Amino acid sequence: MKRPILIALLAISAMAQKPTATLPTGITGSLGGPYSGTTINTTYSLPVGGTTWNVSTAAQFTTALNNSQPGDVIVLSAGSIYSGNFTLPAKTNPSHKWIYIVTSDYAGLPAPGVRVAPSDASHMPKVQNATGNYVFTLAVGADHWRFVGLEITSPAVSTTELMASGVDIGLTMPDSITIDRCYLHGTNTTDVRRAVDLNASNYAIIDSYIANIHQNGSDSQAVAGWFTPGPIKIVNNYLEAASENSLFGGAGGLTNTWVPSDIEIRGNHYFKPLTWIPTGIVVKNLFELKSARRVLVDSNVFENVWPSGQNGYAFQLTPRPNQSGLVAVVDDVTITNNILKNVSSGFTLLASDNNCVPPSPCTNPGELRRTVIYNNLIELGDTSQQGYGTGAVAGFLLLLGANHSPLMDAVIQHDTILAPPNLTYCNSGEYFDISGTAPFNPPYSRTTNIWILDSVQCRQINGPAGWVGQFSYVLTDYMGDPPPPDTRLWGNLFFKSATDTAYTVPAHNVVSGTAPTFNANYVMTSPDFTGNTTDGLQSGFLGISPAVTLVSIAVTPVSPSIVAGSTLQFTATGTYSDSSTQNLTSTATWASGTPATATIASGGLATAVAAGTTVITATVGSIVSPGDTLTVTGSGPTLTSITISPLNASIVPFATLQYAATCHWSDSTTTDCTGTVAWASSNMFEATINASGLATAGSASGTTIISASYGAVSGSSALSVLKACF
Repeated sequence: MKRPILIALLAISAMAQKPTATLPTGITGSLGGPYSGTTINTTYSLPVGGTTWNVSTAAQFTTALNNSQPGDVIVLSAGSIYSGNFTLPAKTNPSHKWIYIVTSDYAGLPAPGVRVAPSDASHMPKVQNATGNYVFTLAVGADHWRFVGLEITSPAVSTTELMASGVDIGLTMPDSITIDRCYLHGTNTTDVRRAVDLNASNYAIIDSYIANIHQNGSDSQAVAGWFTPGPIKIVNNYLEAASENSLFGGAGGLTNTWVPSDIEIRGNHYFKPLTWIPTGIVVKNLFELKSARRVLVDSNVFENVWPSGQNGYAFQLTPRPNQSGLVAVVDDVTITNNILKNVSSGFTLLASDNNCVPPSPCTNPGELRRTVIYNNLIELGDTSQQGYGTGAVAGFLLLLGANHSPLMDAVIQHDTILAPPNLTYCNSGEYFDISGTAPFNPPYSRTTNIWILDSVQCRQINGPAGWVGQFSYVLTDYMGDPPPPDTRLWGNLFFKSATDTAYTVPAHNVVSGTAPTFNANYVMTSPDFTGNTTDGLQSGFLGISPAVTLVSIAVTPVSPSIVAGSTLQFTATGTYSDSSTQNLTSTATWASGTPATATIASGGLATAVAAGTTVITATVGSIVSPGDTLTVTGSGPTLTSITISPLNASIVPFATLQYAATCHWSDSTTTDCTGTVAWASSNMFEATINASGLATAGSASGTTIISASYGAVSGSSALSVLKACF
């Protein structure tokens, strides 16, 4: 007989969609606020209307960083090397416009949403530090900078950070920073302590590749943040580092006032190379939270971790106010749909900071509360591998905190723990690491509101008090609060080794000496356990649906007709493999088959030039829309020429000059088109010009050509910057 439904975690049939965790109902106490869904919009949308800085040297790059304005684009030459210690300054930016730093070979990059690889470096400029500790530093208050298609590295023997932040307590937080399709790395023979310092608000890393991050004598991370309120987005990256591939909290001291919050971690590959084992590079874990709140870890692969600097657990959920600040907690963490591959052990959950006790000045040990670990596959590594022989070989380690405080409010559901292939069993499915000697009189529980449900375990639950079922008090000692614990241990299949005793466990759990069987996706096929689980689904890992992919693109309006000299906005709509749709207008690459008839800009705005027809297409990755025929009629006047004034002007350094543009039409009329033409300066280091036609001289003397264009028609005039006299 199936137990009345207590948990409502899924609404799926036969893996038609990815399982999605919600919180249990009917439990004692509040399991509270999971990841809120706060996320960062990282849609690629190259600024238009500002200045484009084409820079070929490190000195020009520094000038562009200092003098660019929100809405500008800085283009670095693919294949070129820019050596320096570059600072991203704060700008006056009331409209929250972006400055993009992009490769000149943007067309050679994978499309947005596709992760780059080291092989893409040929399409990237290389930015590296010349001296000192950093390649890039975010100045206090810097905001709205996006890096696209850059290789960022260091030739130095030892580097602290590739991407650093200058923020500290009481200073203005950098904000809105995005790293998009970049390759950040150290080398086998040089040390980099950290690739990205996430100490800013609204920080995103997407579709990027971070590798070879290690430093002798210091902990190292691919990404880490401690002085940040969030939100943070880490999506579709390769992350490789020695100590912790990602770390939140763990620094800032007792006075740190920030708890990193609203953290989205999806679709990444966390990796530690096994080739590091014989080199002596010290590793710790793949993922660690020492201070964090509202975290979603979904659909990632976590591969390779072994006992070295720690015991070889892939995940460490360990609140550390002693390091991270007295406000530090690890609360509201949701870990779903992940694969842990070749790991010595799975998860460590620590109730509170056991280092926050006298004589430490730490007065608040923090907490770990409201944790959901749902639909994860834990593949424990072969213990005969080099480096793997001394690990705990366990799925979960559940730890009391400071002053024996209990672990509280956690759900472990629909997880499968696969034993090391050379053993067929593990040391523990869950190990309750408690203090004192059981039994206690009167009995009391070392945990509060812990749920272990619907999972496939590589061994029975145990701890210092013994195995669950070995003695009458063991389950109460481990999971007795609130009573009865039987309602929170349900639907689990426990494997036992040939030498183990099959202890009596609560109803709807089974201890078996026969190993379960699995399909190619590690979903259990035998035994059929659906009659014992809380939700009627098979026990253990439910699998992960294939990634949703773009299938087609439709362009609208269909077969339009416009008059020469006018514009028309096109829209691109993508249809995906799950039948969902998305507006791709700003991210698609637009093309006109006959630019002499009509041009089309990024963003899908077409400009009619002359009578005729042209085919408009939108492309994302390898998906191209069907051709949409645009007809341009010649019934209206056509633009014949543009004149600009003043002609051949001269100004002194740093002075400004307002230009005007006059459009001449085929019907002999003229119009003031100063605000509609595209303005450009042939040499931005002599003078720049904004979208309104205001030119600003630089510091050097020389001549630049000021041009105004509309479609295929343009006009120009020379501007001389005189040598300053002192």
